[in-house]
Amino acid sequence: MCVVESTAPYLYDTPPESIKRFRRQIRMIDLLNEGDAKLVQDAVWSCYQEEPTRFKEYELFDPGAFRAEPICATITWKVRQPWYAPRNTQEQAALDRAHALMEEIRRKTAQKRDPSSAGTEDDTRSLER
Repeated sequence: MCVVESTAPYLYDTPPESIKRFRRQIRMIDLLNEGDAKLVQDAVWSCYQEEPTRFKEYELFDPGAFRAEPICATITWKVRQPWYAPRNTQEQAALDRAHALMEEIRRKTAQKRDPSSAGTEDDTRSLER
């Protein structure tokens, strides 16, 4: 059995419609804090049986293909530091503003060091404020 550890099991830019659809086609079984790999393995095994199989207080089996169009959504974010990634669009917007401000500071600092680099008088005056 392969055990995969994840510091942050999130898909940050999954469309809400895809999440709703996914929830309609699954059944949640709480194995949180069970701590027994064999128990999890048995749960997974029960889920892909063709005949209903007893697992704890559940009857599990593979119901086959979900009777609806497949979920098709593009996930574009490449999360390199999941503990740092924004959790919603508001946090993403704040992060984008912070990056824009940092870029503006870099640009103005470069202009201040080398006034002959591209820039206008307004840029120079705003540095003096």
